[in-house]
Amino acid sequence: MSITIYVDALIGVQWSRNWKWRRKSHLFVDTDTDLLELHDFAANLYLKPFWYQPQSVIPRYDLSSKHHTRAVANGAIPLLGVGLLGVFVRWKDKRGQPLTDNEKKYLTVKPGTMDAFKLATEQNNKL
Repeated sequence: MSITIYVDALIGVQWSRNWKWRRKSHLFVDTDTDLLELHDFAANLYLKPFWYQPQSVIPRYDLSSKHHTRAVANGAIPLLGVGLLGVFVRWKDKRGQPLTDNEKKYLTVKPGTMDAFKLATEQNNKL
């Protein structure tokens, strides 16, 4: 069975002792059963183990711009909007954190599906 590895959008960040780059993204998977594959994928990108953030709502690796580009070139799927929110809500639910009524709508939405498109359209129409 093949799993999907995701990256979110690059964002500008402040420089720090632990992060010397100006932009950052994240590498993550949809479920906890895929964490071994996430670590294997990260190792193939030569990511540093301390870039892994297991305590986050979505366990993830921090990526520099260069590693973000390399991750996408190696098959990671860029994920934004409803798809990203769906992953976030599923991880939050798995960790026993309370969900709002609005977040509960995203529990069954898989990225890139017609359900994701319909939910995004519904949310946009409320704005």
